[in-house]
Amino acid sequence: MLMFLSTSMKQLYHITLVFASLLMAFSGGLASDIHLLHYNDFHANNTPRYSVDEAGNENYHGGAAWLKGMVDSLRLIYEYDLLLHAGDDFQGSPVSGITSGGSQVTVMNAMGLDLFCPGNHEFDYGDLNLRRQLDAAEFEVTCCNLADSTGNLVWPGYLVFELAGLRLGFIGVITAALPELIVKENLTHSRVLDPIEGIRLQMQQLEEISDLQFLISHSGLYADSLYAASVPGIDAIIGGHSHSVLPEGVQIGETLIVQAGCCGNWLGDLHIYIDDATGVISMSSHLHEISKQHVSPSSSMLNTVELLDELLPPELNEVIGQLDQPWIRRHGESNLGDWTADVMCDFAATELAFMNLGGLRRDLPTGEITRLNIWEINPFGNHYVTFEISGLELFLFLQRVARGEVSESFAYSGVRFSIHRELNTVSSIMVNSESLVMNRIYSAVTNNFVFSHLEELFGLNPEEVNAIHLKQLDREVIIQAILEQQTVKAHNHQRITFY
Repeated sequence: MLMFLSTSMKQLYHITLVFASLLMAFSGGLASDIHLLHYNDFHANNTPRYSVDEAGNENYHGGAAWLKGMVDSLRLIYEYDLLLHAGDDFQGSPVSGITSGGSQVTVMNAMGLDLFCPGNHEFDYGDLNLRRQLDAAEFEVTCCNLADSTGNLVWPGYLVFELAGLRLGFIGVITAALPELIVKENLTHSRVLDPIEGIRLQMQQLEEISDLQFLISHSGLYADSLYAASVPGIDAIIGGHSHSVLPEGVQIGETLIVQAGCCGNWLGDLHIYIDDATGVISMSSHLHEISKQHVSPSSSMLNTVELLDELLPPELNEVIGQLDQPWIRRHGESNLGDWTADVMCDFAATELAFMNLGGLRRDLPTGEITRLNIWEINPFGNHYVTFEISGLELFLFLQRVARGEVSESFAYSGVRFSIHRELNTVSSIMVNSESLVMNRIYSAVTNNFVFSHLEELFGLNPEEVNAIHLKQLDREVIIQAILEQQTVKAHNHQRITFY
């Protein structure tokens, strides 16, 4: 399990892998091996990402050049391989936003990608834009459950590759929740079909013309488990969307589910072994860690990324302030989330603020803050929306949060509350140091992505909350706050407590 090895053991592991593979190549045994290299949820992280683990150790992981460096080194060893991508390469960096995802098609072409299934973030610039950008793809695209306005599939429902005498069939599938994950206007010319029905339909055709059947799925581990349990005959699912790090995969019945985390931190390696004597086929999975400490970058990809970065405005390199401690994102409450929600609240002059944590895309080390850093942390180009919410509506919303019934996680400003771990109930709700008043109307702010899903997330009718759309982009507001503060002192205020 590579994920848990020490640094010295990781290096030994890679040396052993290369030595063993070379021995197989000289003995002729490699003809019986196929490797499906895979990654997912890259999120336009063309440069390595700063991170801090729970022990406080700083590191830089991922980056297109380092990921390709690993791919290239393995392809020197493996005779039969494919490189697969399970979606969400668009969105997450300024160059992706400026080019509406076109930069990422360039990166995927340079990566040597063979097959791609789009994810929800590929639709962040609109469904027609996605189709136009993929016209330049030098790789294949598959998705069995996305139709155009006429009801026809936008891309082939399945594709077949032949390697080492085996016919490998791949079905692409995207999450059924796509309409809830993007701004609704970005799906105007497309509709999402039932994924399980789509998989079944493609499997009926694919089983007749292929020896092994795979899904490339941007649906998340839970949905992938349902696919495995509901559709017989799937040999393996190469997954994405949930950012799951699965060193050895998860076996559901006869189906092996694999996924390689996110952001280029890992490269998945699904090994298909064919016993020439018996004809028995077996599969195993492991992950290659991608970090600046352990992988040499691809010079050609470094050049590609540098050329793309030349598209960025030079003023993005301007230093606008100093950070007195690292900004660290967490799934729960974090100093970056709390600080951002406070800035929103101050800017909009509201009593409450709700910042979806999925809108914050990078950590940042102590030291200088540039405009580029803020574009990377806030890449979506959202604007803020103020609205009204009653005390009762806030209570019901927080109660759903406590029960885990809200699909988004939030950072909050203006409100503190407690959650009982066993009962999953909310209590001790304070709004700006005063107890919650059920019949009072409170002013609140969020971003336009959250507001476009206000009914699903908050149970509120967007037509009945006196909404006001503010013009400034979120990152412009954040940059102005940093210019005013100069030294940013961001703390986790523990606005959510558990007992």
